[in-house]
Amino acid sequence: MGDAMNKQNILEARLSALNNTASDLIIGLESFDIPEVVYQAKILKVHADSCEAHHLASVALKIEQAAASSNLNAVQALLPELKDIFRRAKDAVP
Repeated sequence: MGDAMNKQNILEARLSALNNTASDLIIGLESFDIPEVVYQAKILKVHADSCEAHHLASVALKIEQAAASSNLNAVQALLPELKDIFRRAKDAVP
C-alpha cells in the first residue's frame, strides 16, 4: 500500500508541475510575451520528456517552435490540444 501511495503522490506532483508550467505558458501568451512562451514551452517539453509523455512533449515542441518564430496564431491554435492532453491526464489519475 505504501508503494502505491508513494507512486500516486509522485504522479500527482508531476501532473501539478506540468499543469503549472502550461498555465505560465498561457499567461505569457495572453500578455504577448514571446520569450516567456518559448521558455515555458521548453520547460514543459523537458517535464514531459521526463515523464515519458511523448504526445505532450511533441505539442510543447511545436509551441516552442511557433513562438520562437513569433507565430502566436500557431501557438494559439495548439492550445486546445494542450488543454485536451491535460484533461485526459487528470481523468486518468485515480
